[in-house]
Amino acid sequence: MIRKCIWKVQSCGLTTQFRQDEDFHRLERRAAVLPLVPEQQVEDVWFEALQDNEDDNQVVGRFKDYVTETWVEGHLINWNHYDNEGPRTTNAVEGWHHKFNRMCRRPHPNLFMFVQLIQKEQAANEAKMIQLAAGGVIRPKKRKYRQLDRRIQDLKARLGQGDIQIMDYADAASHLLHLE
Repeated sequence: MIRKCIWKVQSCGLTTQFRQDEDFHRLERRAAVLPLVPEQQVEDVWFEALQDNEDDNQVVGRFKDYVTETWVEGHLINWNHYDNEGPRTTNAVEGWHHKFNRMCRRPHPNLFMFVQLIQKEQAANEAKMIQLAAGGVIRPKKRKYRQLDRRIQDLKARLGQGDIQIMDYADAASHLLHLE
């Protein structure tokens, strides 16, 4: 969702306004942080973000309508990652697909070649499973991602304990995102 919000900002011609207008900058950040907000509070956060931004610009209005119609009124379960303990992106799948395409070396392999590639992939995965069973270690996430996850978990804990309000949580979490 974050990438789609950034794309929408660029496609609406709002990049210069994003850089210059602090109110719009906050609105865009609050739209981008919605996947990290508890499902039952997404509408509240977005409604308050809309109230805080009184910009009557037609282009900004199109952005507000897009986020409201596509994300807030859409299927939250499909894009909200607040309670998600697993990956928040499809990067691992895309990485595997890229590796598989490199192994293939042609856009449309015949069935025999495809089966061979799948067999190689299976053999490699079985070897990894044997290594893990023998005490091998899984390569940890990069330090910056471990730190980011830890900071998000700390914010969630503070929100759950009532130390911070939902908008303070959303604003703090939005500053953890890299939007430029």
